[in-house]
Amino acid sequence: MEINTENLTVTGDYKISVMGVVLNGKIISETDLYKVLLIIWLICAVLLMTAQRNKLRILSITDPLTGLYNRRGIQLWTNKHLSSQSQSDKLTMIYIDIDDFKKVNDTYGHAIGDELLSAFADRVNLMITRLKYRNMVFSRLSGDEFTLLYNNAKDEDLNICAKKLLLELKNPLQLRKQEIHVNVSIGIAQADRDISTFGDLLLRADSAMYYAKKSGKSQYKIFDESISRDILFRKQTAEKIKNAIIQDQFHLNFMPIIDSQTLEIVSVELLIRCHAESLKGIGPDVFIPIAEEYDLIKSIDLWVIEACFKQIAKERSLLEQRGIIFCINISAIELHNREFTKKLETLIELYQIEPGKIELEITETSLVETDDISIQTLLDIRSLGVKLALDDFGTGYTAFSQLINYPVNCLKIDKSFIDGLNSHDGTQATMIRAIIAIAKSYQLTTIAEGIETASQYEFLASLGCDMMQGYLFAKPMP
Repeated sequence: MEINTENLTVTGDYKISVMGVVLNGKIISETDLYKVLLIIWLICAVLLMTAQRNKLRILSITDPLTGLYNRRGIQLWTNKHLSSQSQSDKLTMIYIDIDDFKKVNDTYGHAIGDELLSAFADRVNLMITRLKYRNMVFSRLSGDEFTLLYNNAKDEDLNICAKKLLLELKNPLQLRKQEIHVNVSIGIAQADRDISTFGDLLLRADSAMYYAKKSGKSQYKIFDESISRDILFRKQTAEKIKNAIIQDQFHLNFMPIIDSQTLEIVSVELLIRCHAESLKGIGPDVFIPIAEEYDLIKSIDLWVIEACFKQIAKERSLLEQRGIIFCINISAIELHNREFTKKLETLIELYQIEPGKIELEITETSLVETDDISIQTLLDIRSLGVKLALDDFGTGYTAFSQLINYPVNCLKIDKSFIDGLNSHDGTQATMIRAIIAIAKSYQLTTIAEGIETASQYEFLASLGCDMMQGYLFAKPMP
């Protein structure tokens, strides 16, 4: 409808009456109208469903915290790229893990932890933009793990990129209320003819990152033949350990622990040994970490405990006269094993063991990852009447003030402090004095490991160290 206002010369309000309307068009039947409406409805429904599906797809491949690709998103991208790449293309994964991220959550809370992850992602994205890395895709796999996919990178590019990342993170991340320094460990792996999936490439990059952490953190490692050989060795060793468990090819040695004042044997530390021919020359310092890595350590822990209990039952009359305590090392993994305490209780009842004659040792470094579940496991063990010792004390990150949180009876002073007693600056001696003094204030027993000379014994005895073990007194024995 069109209204002509050219002849209206006076400004004001006008009333317009429409006397009639003529509709031009073709009259359609009611059936045809329904068909048209149905077609319009179907088109709208398809458009809405497509839009919703696209939105859900974006959500399914995007990390909501950082806005980066999530694990599924980068997996789809990588697999598509690997399946279509030519021989001249070379896809590289740079795997980034934030060192000791759990400490941030434990110290500041998860909200600050999330803020740090966002700030970290922004910092790396800014570096990518500033340095004009156009052939790079950034993603967050999970938690504090990120990846950079770098296409057609030369070897020197990879080294430069890794060094730039480490340098970029030398400066603290600025959060809303504080600054936090972070370090990262970086693993780098390049795709070749043996790599056909995201999982294959991630396995190599993850392995390289593991070696970067193993070498001291805050550095990078490129996957190479030496890592490949070591992975094969660890896999083969894990298979040998599994067979040794099935065939019962382990035995125990006992390391005497003496009273510092009377020099009498008051307890023994159990040390596992393997007499399987396939593991000849591979000691516990090698096969125990591999057993932990391949989830075999729980079986080994239970074997040691039961073998100890069998020995106690066999020598019950002699041991009742001597009152010796048996010290058994357990893996940190058991702190998150909800079945461990139940199985320990079952074995105690089965072999009629006096719980107070058993002391389980956990390493101090295992408490770095301590949470409510770990503390509860320790409390459950103590509730059985079993003692607890903190092994290798002084080598981890436990603040003296935190000892009150851990239900332990004993601190074992690490051998590295004993070996350094003759150092010129006297640092190790000062540390030992502090450990013994703090232990006394918490009413904890102290044991010094690795005593090899009379002067070491005399120094520790003068400080009031309760017990000692080492080659000065005895070597491990059957």
